[in-house]
Amino acid sequence: MTTDVAMGRHATAGWLDDRARDCADRPAVEILGAPSLSWAELREAVIRLADVLRGRGLRPGDRVSMRMRRSTDSVIGLLAIWRRGGVPLLLDDGSPPDWIARRERAAGVRWVFSADSGGLRRADARTLGNSAHHGAPQDDRSSLSHILCTSGTQAEPLAIGTSCQQLDEQMLAYVERFAPDPGDRIALFSGLAHDPVIRDLGAALLSGATIVVPPEDVFSVPRRAGRFLGERRISLLHCTPGTLSLADPLRLADTWRDLRLVLCGGSALPAGLAAAVLPAPAVELVNVYGVSEVPQIASAHVVTEADIAGPPERSVSIGRGFGTRALELLKNVDTPDGQLEVVILTPSVGRELGDRAGEASTSLSPSTSTGPVRFRTGDLAVRSEDGSVRIVGRRDDVLDVNGDRVSRAEVRDAAVGIDGVHEAKLVVGVDGATELLAVLSPDANVAEIRRHLGRLLPPAAVPRRIVEVDRRTIDRNRKKAIPHDRT
Repeated sequence: MTTDVAMGRHATAGWLDDRARDCADRPAVEILGAPSLSWAELREAVIRLADVLRGRGLRPGDRVSMRMRRSTDSVIGLLAIWRRGGVPLLLDDGSPPDWIARRERAAGVRWVFSADSGGLRRADARTLGNSAHHGAPQDDRSSLSHILCTSGTQAEPLAIGTSCQQLDEQMLAYVERFAPDPGDRIALFSGLAHDPVIRDLGAALLSGATIVVPPEDVFSVPRRAGRFLGERRISLLHCTPGTLSLADPLRLADTWRDLRLVLCGGSALPAGLAAAVLPAPAVELVNVYGVSEVPQIASAHVVTEADIAGPPERSVSIGRGFGTRALELLKNVDTPDGQLEVVILTPSVGRELGDRAGEASTSLSPSTSTGPVRFRTGDLAVRSEDGSVRIVGRRDDVLDVNGDRVSRAEVRDAAVGIDGVHEAKLVVGVDGATELLAVLSPDANVAEIRRHLGRLLPPAAVPRRIVEVDRRTIDRNRKKAIPHDRT
């Protein structure tokens, strides 16, 4: 058996080797109802699969559609692709086929990997045309680590590549600040098509902590996610406000006795939701901020009692920066009074790929050749008295929902195309969950409307709740809406 490491291109191979040596018999991956894998066993499984991938023709630098599920096989698959030198495009395998195909096309993938359907296969040329990338890695440190797609739900996706150097630097900054250790248990709760899932794995690889894989339906039953955190003794959690809301901290936070650190990001964190988490016995709640174009964490803020003293719908501060990154606020002529656009000062941004490459460069403000890059995020904020930054909205018609950019217009258009829906508007409730305020016919079936939206929209764009409102209040502030019984 060969170890088949694309040496120097990706630090995760070395991190895995280190953990298999110094934490050999400690659990690396746990999943309910299946034997756990030790770090030594995980390394052996990754090496075996990397050999298979090489035999199938995967070359260093090849882009691979990584259709992720919450499973041990997906963990092994991602690490094996990295070990072989491949560049995974992170996707949620449960997303609609057209949503997946558009992102594969944008990233120019050559291969598709799905742990649940036989492993690696060549991408469909009829779907991807002539855009597939054929290896040819650059120098080791600037080679791509992985690819994410951003665009919202409506526009064609923009593929953003993170370099190995960017990932290595960010994960080392994470470890220095948050100090994960071999005794930690990390829940694999992060969105499977987003940067934080890399944080879940990277934190474990650098520390020897255990990755605890939840069941596929952990988010489908009320409070199941919250019970999972307590019963499986989770100590470290990366999640979105929506995921945290599903865990029902108001009822269950006092059962999270092992939980010491929660990093919450992907959309604005309401003060009311943060207040429900802080009673957990030993938790440090950190509100983190970032965008796909600037990998991992751009800013972080430890939530305090002062943050939750205001109205429950008020968003918590995102801080002033993180590591080598800092935040600035920019006044634009088209922003409301008192609101400023968030600008991230960063040593580098992700690499734009595919046919839309160059579009996000319009978000880059001029900077000196030796100074940081200034990336304009489109997020609107106000500055608190202590100098920290609090998100209050967007410059465009987009909502940040659990790390996804969701077009309000697309959701509205999909909803009003359904029989029984006359008008609709997507908003965010005080608990961070999305709500569709809708004017409905008397015979409309709310459950059927939501199922229909699930067939039309990617998961992040499907409203958590549908609230019937009076036609006269559809365009007013959320607090003035008149809810009816059907929700």
